[in-house]
Amino acid sequence: TAISPTIGPYYGSGGGVSFINAVDAGASDSLYDYTGTFDGQQAQVGGYYTVGGGGGGMFYWDASSSASDDGGSVILPTGHAGNGRWIRIIEDSISVRMFGAVGGVTNDSAAMQAAFNYGCANSLPVYFGGDSFSANATLTISSGLRLIGPGGLVAGSGLPAGNSLIQSAVISGTIDVFEQTDIVFDGITFDGNNRTIVGSEIALIRPWKCDGVKVNNCVIKDHKYIMLSFGGSANVEVTGCEFSGWGKTLTSVEGGAAIWAADNSVDNTKGGGYEISGNYFHDSEWLGVSALAPNIDIIGNRFFRMKEAAVFTRNDAAIGASSVSTKIINNTIIDVTIKDVQAAGFEIGGIDTIIQDNVIRNCGGAAIDLTDFTNTAIVANNIIRDCVQDQTNKSGFGGITIRATDNIGLPQDITVHNNYIRDTLGNAEYGIRMWRPTGTDVPARIRIIDNDVAASGTTENLSYGAPIGNGCVVAGNVGHNSFSPVMGRVTLTAAVATQAITGVGFVPRLVTVEAVYVSASSASRSSGARARDGVTGSRCVYSYTDNTNAHGGFRDGDAVNLVDSGGSDVFSASITSFEADGFTFDKTVATIAPTVVWTAYP
Repeated sequence: TAISPTIGPYYGSGGGVSFINAVDAGASDSLYDYTGTFDGQQAQVGGYYTVGGGGGGMFYWDASSSASDDGGSVILPTGHAGNGRWIRIIEDSISVRMFGAVGGVTNDSAAMQAAFNYGCANSLPVYFGGDSFSANATLTISSGLRLIGPGGLVAGSGLPAGNSLIQSAVISGTIDVFEQTDIVFDGITFDGNNRTIVGSEIALIRPWKCDGVKVNNCVIKDHKYIMLSFGGSANVEVTGCEFSGWGKTLTSVEGGAAIWAADNSVDNTKGGGYEISGNYFHDSEWLGVSALAPNIDIIGNRFFRMKEAAVFTRNDAAIGASSVSTKIINNTIIDVTIKDVQAAGFEIGGIDTIIQDNVIRNCGGAAIDLTDFTNTAIVANNIIRDCVQDQTNKSGFGGITIRATDNIGLPQDITVHNNYIRDTLGNAEYGIRMWRPTGTDVPARIRIIDNDVAASGTTENLSYGAPIGNGCVVAGNVGHNSFSPVMGRVTLTAAVATQAITGVGFVPRLVTVEAVYVSASSASRSSGARARDGVTGSRCVYSYTDNTNAHGGFRDGDAVNLVDSGGSDVFSASITSFEADGFTFDKTVATIAPTVVWTAYP
């Protein structure tokens, strides 16, 4: 397409400047139709397509230039052979309209790419002038580019299948940046236009293996996968931006993110060093920040109406994730619902993580979910309200959940300190829960200290069903009897029935029972126990004498088992349930009424 800057009316005098006041009737008013008559001759262009339509400016004739015509900064007149070019006089910035961008729904890919190339080559910022421009092709960026708003890009519907910008990988996207330095996007609106995404690994903006990327004060919206994808990039700053409308609409194992910061999937370049602060993330179909690179600070952001999680971390080479030294501080998270697996404020699985001073409300799952990839974390001074509200999908989770579900030796070295947890809606089962299914690794060096968990769970405010040991400490938590066993004595009635024991003050984690039966001809003793989590049913050891010999054995299913001199049961009972204030015996044999001593452990 011919690029036709319009020559407008000129005024002035002297100094070797040539002024063109009119053109011959019927002649074109394009600068392409005029060859300069002497070196340094100047022409003022009134607009790129029409006078006043933008993209105009001053040009001068460089009689010795053989530069290539780029449709904006260098103009080679039609039919002119040899040296001689019109050169745009540029001071401290350029605009995309200077290179022929029209705006609106017109495909301005070529014009914007030309502007980007010139800006990169000459270290000049590229302005959008408050207007929106469409791109139906992948745009590439080189080192030093600064895109300045207001204004921005709208992704068109005709995005190509891909190209080989990143080594041998086939990718596509609106803007691709590969192995460049010092890239700045400031005040730009990037609009994905909700176009159909084909395949995977597609991002609206993809700065990969770059050093020094700033995305400030931008609006990034309506892209059905990943908004910003950083693969192996370092020294990245994303501040003051608004993200909305991202993620796959269909349920999938992985459905995108507003920001995806990870290793480079081609050569495993780690990168790292991110500041993600002061941003507003809202109304998404998938998670907010996938923080899978080292040294990421996520500070002072707002996450509203998310799906899956506001922040996800993981240290797992199998998925190109190396979350090490992540700080998640002073963020606000409200309304996170399940899409596929999770519904957490923060789903954590990295090394050396700090989660502090955040406000988290209305999550379908845990507000803070410390998974079995977590190694060394501090969770402190967070305010958590009304989480684990989706009891259909997230039953068994706590507002803060520490879980060991795989045999990989984790989680370990976690401190949960001075957090405030409430469930005003009355749906959450637990305030804090340390959870270990039978047969998996035991969490090590877990410290749950000085938290306020009063009225945070309908079943129990603080539950550590995982065996406590390996350096674990639970102490000083308001609303929980921290390692203060309660003992009691009760006479169990001689009736086959259930019998509730109350007055314990908490839901026991473990109950032990001692009982003795003495008759004229024999004596029998029973020692039994029932654990709430991790072990199915009661178990006891019993012994008896028949005035001549001693006998003994064990009984699965019973917490109490007393026998007569012939070894026949005279009393058998199991512990069948644990309640908020005690536990319940189920007596299956009851020919006597023994007195038992029990100890309940919180």
